[in-house]
Order: sequence, then structure tokens, then C-alpha cells
Amino acid sequence: MTPIAKPAPLKILVVHEHPALRSQIRISLEGSGYEVIEAHSCKQAVGLLHSSEFSAMIVDNDAHDFESASPLSERKFTRNSNVPCIVLATSRILQKPSKYFNAETDDYLLKPFKITELDNHVKATFNTHHGKPKLTLGSVTVCRTSCTITINRSTSALPRKQMELLYTLISNSPRVIKKQHFAETLYLPNMKVTQPKQAVESLVFRLRKRLRAASCDVRIKCIRGVGYKVSVSKR
Repeated sequence: MTPIAKPAPLKILVVHEHPALRSQIRISLEGSGYEVIEAHSCKQAVGLLHSSEFSAMIVDNDAHDFESASPLSERKFTRNSNVPCIVLATSRILQKPSKYFNAETDDYLLKPFKITELDNHVKATFNTHHGKPKLTLGSVTVCRTSCTITINRSTSALPRKQMELLYTLISNSPRVIKKQHFAETLYLPNMKVTQPKQAVESLVFRLRKRLRAASCDVRIKCIRGVGYKVSVSKR
């Protein structure tokens, strides 16, 4: 009987100038079952993007050549044109994000951070990039195909826009998703919604009301001036 081959581990490119920090990230990710390839500069990373295929990459935006040879801008010319990226960033980058940052698949992790936070962001990035019809966080399960929400084993229908908003938040947890992203994806120009950001706020209000009424342990938190994130409250 021929043994079933194990699937190859997901390969992650880690770009960081500091050898000790780069090694710490590699050891943690390998402990979670990922294959890790290291690059000491953005220029070296771009070369690797041309020669190998990756499932994701992690890039420190303090690298000396981040602006001149950013893997974010160069990836579209390589065999990894759609690879998601987690940028290890200082808070100032949120005020002036890279124009090559893809809000649908890429992620920022603000420094300083705990290594366990990076593991969570990597998992969230893969969930977003590969997609799953059903997701669970705490006592909440959302099913995108049937457009239903299950809270404490009680299932009910959820309006489509509320589903898309909550599904996006859960699939990206613990990431913060910008309000502007929801305004642009949920309310297209031809929908004639004059104030899409206020419409997003209304969706969040109704979702919070539903979650509270069901004594749910999932909370939607507003990050002032940025957007929203979900988390499980400790009881």
C-alpha cells in the first residue's frame, strides 16, 4: 500500500536586517509548522521572489532599502505577484501607508510586538488569502455561503452586508480593518450611498446590538481614526 504523502508546509519569506530578530521569527514560525526562508535585505528578498514560490512574506519596513527595493512594489514582476505580505511597522506608516500595500490581503503588525502576535497575524493572513466559507471565533460561527450566524448554538439569518463585514473582521482577527475599506467594498459608487462611512457605522451598530442581545463573548472594537477589529472578551 502506497503511503499518502504529507502536504508540503507553507513557505514564508522573512525579510529583516537584524540576524537575532530574524532568527527568533524563523524559530517561532518553524515551530508552528511553516517552512521559513530568510533574507537580510529587501534586495535579496526580491531575488528570492523571482527564483522561488512563497505562501506569504514578512518584511521589516525599517530595512535600509525598503523604499528603494521594496518587495511590496517588486512582487508584481515576479512569480509571487499575489503573495500576501505582513509589514513589521512603526505607527507612522499607518499615517502614510505604502501605495503598494494591498488592503485585502496584506497586513501591518505594529512594533514592538510579541512573537505570539505575529503567529496570530500569519494565521489570519492565510485565512484571508485562501478563504473559508465557515469561520468561528469564540461562541460565534458565521457561514458565508448560507449567510447565517450561529451564537451559542442558536442559528439565524444575517443580512448580506452585515455578514460580509463580520466575516471580514473574524477572518482577519486580530487585525484592524480600516473603515474606508468597508466603505469602498460594501458600498460601490453605483449604489448611490451618499455617506458610505456612516452606513458602515450603522452596520457595526446593528451587529453589536445583535451580539449583545445573544450574550455573545465576541466584541467589535472601534480603533479611533482607523477602523474596527474583533476579539473575544474574557468573562
